[in-house]
Amino acid sequence: MRTVYFTLDENNRLTILSSTSTRNPNEICIDVPDGHDVLSNYEVYKYVNGELIKDIDYQQKLVDERQEAQNKPTDEEMNAIAIMELTSMLLGGE
Repeated sequence: MRTVYFTLDENNRLTILSSTSTRNPNEICIDVPDGHDVLSNYEVYKYVNGELIKDIDYQQKLVDERQEAQNKPTDEEMNAIAIMELTSMLLGGE
């Protein structure tokens, strides 16, 4: 078992997870089994009625946001696309 300390946001999601107390008056302390998912993936957990609840929908939202950010063209790629489009327009393309 491991003792963990955390605080909550306005949606009861864990915002900070630590193995030591921050001495925050709003801090919550619980014991979790070694290897529990909350130790490596705390941002997808809520604390409701004294229990950790994994928010699968929120986890999927975070995954989707990360994938979208990874698939977004970089500034350099956007500049290259703009240059190609401008070149095409200047050379009589559509």
